[in-house]
Amino acid sequence: ADSATNGGAADAPAADSAPQSGAASEPHIRSSVGAFPIDAESLASYETYLIGCDGVLWGVARLTADRAVQTVNALLAMGKRILFVTNDSSLTRKACVARLERLRVRFGGRRLSDRLAMCITSAHTTALYLKARGLRHPFVVASDSA
Repeated sequence: ADSATNGGAADAPAADSAPQSGAASEPHIRSSVGAFPIDAESLASYETYLIGCDGVLWGVARLTADRAVQTVNALLAMGKRILFVTNDSSLTRKACVARLERLRVRFGGRRLSDRLAMCITSAHTTALYLKARGLRHPFVVASDSA
């Protein structure tokens, strides 16, 4: 995978880089982006994180999902903005939030409307796109995946 598909993570330092002083007081973060390991300090330096749900949080081994959720929860605890992205067109934003909660993503005291806004689904994005272009009554053909 190239850096474009990994959010530019190809330039990220190796995971074995020693964290800088003060990192011990931060929530524990150990993660990687694609095939490129990234250390906690580099990971925590961003303001907004787009987390691909498919193949990161679900559709993967339980241990992998648990580690991803630990990273997400640590970032949320640090006050970072998290957006959960899925291309599953059968998944509503409400169902996405429910699935994230079952995985133990800690949304804290966020209102439902704020949790919904954190979920970017292909269906909702398509609806917004069509609405912005004045298409009010489209006929949609899609699969009914379970």
